[in-house]
Amino acid sequence: MAGYQAGNWTCIGTTAPTNASYVVHGQLVHGPTLRHMAVHRPAGETAEAFVRRTIDPGVTRVIERTVKHRYLYPLNRSTRRQVTALAKPYPEREPAE
Repeated sequence: MAGYQAGNWTCIGTTAPTNASYVVHGQLVHGPTLRHMAVHRPAGETAEAFVRRTIDPGVTRVIERTVKHRYLYPLNRSTRRQVTALAKPYPEREPAE
């Protein structure tokens, strides 16, 4: 985080914490991979329901709440003005244990 601030990057906030993984046949599968497995599902059916119906009835959802900080680096003055309007305070460093 300190490197972004030292390099004049602008902090614009954080990403949404919406990463989901699934356990299919005992293996951890990333959300986009699960949706790829269910590419031929009927309209209106979720990928999780399709995989549960066709591949593994015991599929379980594992929520990983990973929040990442977002930074922008403006390349010219006009962009810098636009980015400055979006600026948020830099995140504080977490204390060492």
